[in-house]
Amino acid sequence: MAEKDQIELSIIVPVLNEEKSLKALFDNLFRQQRAAFEVIFCDGGSADESLNIIYNCAAGAFFPVKVVSGAAGRGRQMNAGIGQSRAETLLFLHVDSSFKNPLALRQGLDTLKAEWKRDGDFTAAGRFALRFERGRDVFSTPYLFYETKARLTRVGCIHGDQGFMMAQAFFSDLGGYREDLPILEDEALADAVFARGKWVLLPAEIGTSARRFQEEGLFERQILNALIMNCRAIGWHPFFSESRGIYRQQHECGRLELLPFFDKTAELLREESWRRRFRLWRRTGAYINSNAWQVALLLDVRRWVKGGHLPPVKETPFLGAYDAGMRPWVENAFGRGATTLLAWLWFHCYRFICRWRKFSKRSGKGYS
Repeated sequence: MAEKDQIELSIIVPVLNEEKSLKALFDNLFRQQRAAFEVIFCDGGSADESLNIIYNCAAGAFFPVKVVSGAAGRGRQMNAGIGQSRAETLLFLHVDSSFKNPLALRQGLDTLKAEWKRDGDFTAAGRFALRFERGRDVFSTPYLFYETKARLTRVGCIHGDQGFMMAQAFFSDLGGYREDLPILEDEALADAVFARGKWVLLPAEIGTSARRFQEEGLFERQILNALIMNCRAIGWHPFFSESRGIYRQQHECGRLELLPFFDKTAELLREESWRRRFRLWRRTGAYINSNAWQVALLLDVRRWVKGGHLPPVKETPFLGAYDAGMRPWVENAFGRGATTLLAWLWFHCYRFICRWRKFSKRSGKGYS
């Protein structure tokens, strides 16, 4: 077991009823080499066997393991774990994350330290290249698109499932994770890094489970994610407090039903004044329009998939052309206005389609 003065990395893992994932996480960390680290589990009140599994696995671990208990809330849990950390460098890791490369942590530390030395400060933060563990659909365009997007150093492309590695001093300067956010605390921290420093893509890949996408439906999950990200971008917070109960009712039930989220959004919008609704839709159009570059990236990914090339996409001619010359022709006042109208039409049309499907499904069952 590493001595106190040898620990160079504190791994912070938030936990809440994760009994199905903890053993695999320990097995994966057991395979890491040439890095002296400790693991701090931040429990938010697990009611399953999570804590027992942690203590049992910790008994045979070659690295120090600690458990910090407190109130639920991922940002609050991870902030609580910092008080128990002993290393100058932190890694915030999800419980379903994994590394195939046994030197992933070593390479990540070396890369980040080299960046600090080159810059002369600690304002660079690192994240690993994302890979979805799905076991099938090797050339699935949607998954490859999101894996490629996560490798880009652009606002909105960096998420907590990539593992955030940074200096503890820099994390403190940023104010830590926001505890007032029920979700998307990782997005807020990523934006704070962009504002005060820079992001570095670390050399190793980090795997994350695609189970939620496969069980809930990749399309449905991404529609909901887009709705969540849009509400965050336009500063419309009622959606978050009102929709959490809907998701809690569904998340153990298999395929995700989008209609309740659309109905709740429409209900909340009706409670706003017409001026406020107009502003919200206009901000939505501007947000979508600012992400038009993703269409160009998708064309690049489809080109590589069609050619049978292994990911990630290294050459992005369509994205390059968009950044070089097409952006001003798309991201302008007319483009934002057109996108606002299209977003409004799409929302209401898709809501109608969801209602029709639900009605048809019920009618079919009634006559069977």
